[in-house]
This record gives sequence, C-alpha cells and structure tokens, in this order.
Amino acid sequence: MTNSEEVEVLAQMLECVGIGEEYLGTVKVFPPQPYFTAAIAADLTASTNFVRLFLGQELPATVSKVIWLDSDIIVQKDITELWEMLSVSGDTWTVAAVELQATWKDLEFTLGGRTYNNSLRFQSAFHLRYPSRKISEIELSRRAFNAGVLLLNLDHLRAKESYLMEEMLWWSKRNSEQEVLWGGGSQPLANLLALISPAGDYQHLPTTWNVLRGDTLNDTQEWNSERGILHWTILGDRSKPWRHDLRQQSIGLWLPYGLPVMECYRLLKLPEK
Repeated sequence: MTNSEEVEVLAQMLECVGIGEEYLGTVKVFPPQPYFTAAIAADLTASTNFVRLFLGQELPATVSKVIWLDSDIIVQKDITELWEMLSVSGDTWTVAAVELQATWKDLEFTLGGRTYNNSLRFQSAFHLRYPSRKISEIELSRRAFNAGVLLLNLDHLRAKESYLMEEMLWWSKRNSEQEVLWGGGSQPLANLLALISPAGDYQHLPTTWNVLRGDTLNDTQEWNSERGILHWTILGDRSKPWRHDLRQQSIGLWLPYGLPVMECYRLLKLPEK
C-alpha cells in the first residue's frame, strides 16, 4: 500500500474503535529508511523497533518532545501527566524511561554481557568509537530500562547536525555488519543513546508508567487496574493476551480494549500480517 492508503486504513481502524479524527493530530506512516531497517543478528529485528531512535529526523522540527508507546501496552491513566513531567526548555534530559525492576537487568546485561557473553566486544567497540573516554564512565552496573515507553527530547537528537542519531547508526551497523555486540534489537541502542547523550544517563520515570509483565516476581501485586501503563513483554509472544495462553489472569485487563480492536480488524478485513 502507498502511504496515503496506509493512513486511510489507520484512520478507519481508529474510527472503528471510537477514536475520531477530531482527536488526532497528524497521522504519519513512516516509510522504510536504511538507518532503521538494518538487520540485527538477534530478536526484535523488525524495522519498527528502530523508528523511535530516529524520530528527530522523521518528525517536523517544530516537534521538540515525543512519547513513544509500544503496541503491546494498555494505557489506563491520562498520559497528560506523563507528558508534563519533563519540559524541553532549559532541561538536560535526552531520554526518560522507567527503570527495570529485576535486579539482574543492568546495563552490562543489556549491552551484551552475561547472557550474550559479548561484554568484552562491546567494551572494545566503545573504546574504538570513543578513544578519549573510559568504559568505566558509564557505570555498567546501573539498571537498564525498557524502551517500550519513552519520552524523547528531539531537540537533543537534532543537535550538532544530528550527532546522536549518527551514533545510533554507527552502533547499529557495527552490530549487524561486523560483530554481534548484543541481542534485543533496538533496546540496547536506546539505553546507549541515554549514556552518550549530554545528560549521560536517562531520566527515571515513576514505575507506574511502564509495568512490565514478568519484570518482577510480584506480578499479582504490580499488575492491576491502578497502574498507568501495562506492558506485555519479557516472556515472549506466549505471554501476549492475543496469543496462545488464555489462562493468565491479566487477560481480564486487556479484554475491554483488545476485543473491540480485534473485531474492527476483522470488520475491515485487514491482513493478519
């Protein structure tokens, strides 16, 4: 389909689920770009996982801040509160996200350590790219974040001739074309973006704005209707409510939103993939 046809289908879908055009700004379909379609030798390789890292180029210069939301979430509270937490003017943050709760999900793990056993490769590539910096500066023992819910300062991404986005491109190509530094698609890149940004870290958001399914051992307490954003992740496709396992208790939180979407999908006769 062309971009205009995709926009029309999206508009029909939104209207079907009760979101009229009067509630929308500009619906934009992102055409494939070489900088976010690099094939990563890992999971989460779909090009849409990389769009968020290049929104500074894809969106108009008048847009200074964005909220990125993955598609496997439910927003249960007004995200105006989330939007207004951080202003762009006079602020030094580049990336804002929710810290992962599991104690072992630190930056070293995310950037190729432990599970993938590529920590030394990453550190070597870091020294190659930034010979004047020491790897110890970025404190790999700090907790990483999940990139499914992000606030991004686009002014920072565009600064100095889009320096930070060029860095994302370098690391993406390094991982896909020369050596495997990490798995997880764009998740490690998003964390790295925060580290090499002017802020040197990510701005921590309250945990209620990205409660991950499977992130802690206390899902029954954390996973409830009082949270701002619920996120089906970590456990793979089988944990998604629209997939295989209908026994999970959390499906009751998804049904009021998910069933109308599925019904509209069938009504509009959209392709399954």
